[in-house]
Amino acid sequence: MLPPATRNHAITLRRALVLLVVILIISSGYYMADVLSPSPAERVTGFNNQLFDRVASLERKHHCRIGVSFRDDAIPFEFGYRGNELFHAASTMKVPVMVEVFHQVDEGRVKLDDTVIVDPTCQSMIDNSDFECDAGKYITTRIGQQETVHKLTEQMIIVSDNLATNLLIRMVTPQSVTATMRALGAKDGFVLRGVQDELAYKAGVSNKLTPNDLTTVMTAIADDRAASPESCAAMREILFAQEYNTLIPAQLPAGTRVAHKTGSITGIHHDTAIVYTSTGRYVLTIMTDGIENESESTEVIAELSREIYEGRDKLQPLQ
Repeated sequence: MLPPATRNHAITLRRALVLLVVILIISSGYYMADVLSPSPAERVTGFNNQLFDRVASLERKHHCRIGVSFRDDAIPFEFGYRGNELFHAASTMKVPVMVEVFHQVDEGRVKLDDTVIVDPTCQSMIDNSDFECDAGKYITTRIGQQETVHKLTEQMIIVSDNLATNLLIRMVTPQSVTATMRALGAKDGFVLRGVQDELAYKAGVSNKLTPNDLTTVMTAIADDRAASPESCAAMREILFAQEYNTLIPAQLPAGTRVAHKTGSITGIHHDTAIVYTSTGRYVLTIMTDGIENESESTEVIAELSREIYEGRDKLQPLQ
């Protein structure tokens, strides 16, 4: 039997060896975790590739064209798929029209409480011939009466009222709408006319925007750069009141705030949005061209929106 002093020394040595082994195991574990975990850049690249493959597969499945533009300055991350390709704008062009209304309000050329006669007779840009423009439920009750610029702007966005849109475009002019878009950095799209101008449509003259154009304009609204901070806040509140919520917001978690504007005609379905989450906000535009069945295009946009939300959530450790 070992003397007490020697025995105590052996016990101390064993404890030291055990502690050393534990330290080495822990250190090795951390090292291996660092080696096995993808880097921030790799996670972003993986998310980008996943999105690209997903959109491409949806195009093949539905025999259509899909444009996506995503921007999140906090991560930071940007994604574009056909981002600079022009699409028939449908009612998404009403967002830059709203921006121009508030831009002119800031310049003192227009007041939100100015009034306009609600006249459904519009003129084609082709030959100035008259055509009747559709109005929504509220604006229909105002035919022949005065309505404020503010109320017309609200109706143009929240229920996508076409007559309200044409009355506002007549006031601010398509040229000014496009010029302000250019000043904000939307470099490819254009607003040439009001809506429901069948002669212009048949002549091939339509308003066109790219996914990146819309994301640029919506980002400017989110960042208080599209107009004064007060005007941008007012625009966001109008976008929050959007009544058509079957696209980008549809499959997001309950309570997610989405300021957005939809647009659709036959075979065309779009949505452009500022999405607010517990970890910040991002801007997303999804445009589809060639899906004749609206329920299919609705599902495509809603599912893509959810997948982007979930994929972005996995990137949050980057922050």
